[in-house]
Amino acid sequence: LTARGYKAIDTDEGWSQPLPSGLQKWREDAIAELLATEDADVLFVAGCEENQAQFHSRFDHIILLSAPADTLTERLTARTAAACPAARPYLSQGHTGRAAPLAHTRHRRRTA
Repeated sequence: LTARGYKAIDTDEGWSQPLPSGLQKWREDAIAELLATEDADVLFVAGCEENQAQFHSRFDHIILLSAPADTLTERLTARTAAACPAARPYLSQGHTGRAAPLAHTRHRRRTA
């Protein structure tokens, strides 16, 4: 999306913080500031974290993306814990069902 000129954020890249369980949550202060910033007509936010629901009302659209379990397992297994710390607890617990990352979008409405 960024290559096409859109502002796009992956919340795994500095927008989340680890939890003692090994999962992670959005950094609420950082996400709130991101959503309040008026520097793009459209913002794409990719990620699915423990506390994301509290921000749902601030998005125009929430899109559920999914992939076959084998594809997800292959991709998650290839990642390091540093690149995707949230993946390790799911894999270690034997989760092989369909995962569902979310893409959130917010549109800026221009006023004349």
